[in-house]
Amino acid sequence: MEKDITFFIGSIGGGGAERVICELASYMATNNYHVKILTLTDTENKYPISSKIEYYSLDKDIVQNKKIKKIIQKIFRLCVFIKKNYTDCYIVFLPETIILVTLLRWMIKCPVIISERNDPTSYNKFVQLLMLNAAKRNEGIVFQTAFAQTFYEKKVRRLNGMVIPNAVKTEFLDPYMGKRDNRIVSVGRFNSQKNFPLLIKAFAIVSKKLPQYEMTIYGEGDTKSICIELSKKLGILDKINFAGFSTDIKEKIKN
Repeated sequence: MEKDITFFIGSIGGGGAERVICELASYMATNNYHVKILTLTDTENKYPISSKIEYYSLDKDIVQNKKIKKIIQKIFRLCVFIKKNYTDCYIVFLPETIILVTLLRWMIKCPVIISERNDPTSYNKFVQLLMLNAAKRNEGIVFQTAFAQTFYEKKVRRLNGMVIPNAVKTEFLDPYMGKRDNRIVSVGRFNSQKNFPLLIKAFAIVSKKLPQYEMTIYGEGDTKSICIELSKKLGILDKINFAGFSTDIKEKIKN
């Protein structure tokens, strides 16, 4: 009998956790699981997913402009989804959705596995408390790093957790035999957690010793304009290509 799995995340737009969910869900959907993906926001999917996956968004067709009312509508829709949709297990990524599911844990009759994708020390104290509570109240927690696991283990007794690093697609492991570019590449979301300013400052030092090298950064986010200004200030803007979001990174970085 097919097992029913529901993945829950903020969106399946661009992002590392979003990519992992799309790939994991697609893998399970083609290996005898009935898979649903549930999101808080209805954004364009940046990654391919299996046609076998059922996709639901909690804010699809909501026209309410007031933030509080919109949040209430989403919570109501989540309650309806939980009641109407049978599943054998929820797999939940990222703090916003993890905290929300934990608050509604009394409604959910199946196991819930949460996935910590970030450095937990980067959260404010209130979010840390909520995430630690989530780790206690749900059946399992997956960590991306041993450091994150250690953080929780110090504070939660009898933690049912396991470190599972991000998977690497085998297509990325194909050796490239051609001539390589003198180019450094970074891929990620422009926010304070990723610390692109540190990368740019480091490249400014490298560039003085190896002027033939250039750098390309793929991604979008709130701190992108700050990074562009920093590059200009350091006199290396002409050597850095801010290339935006990309769905075909393998092709872009193969050489």
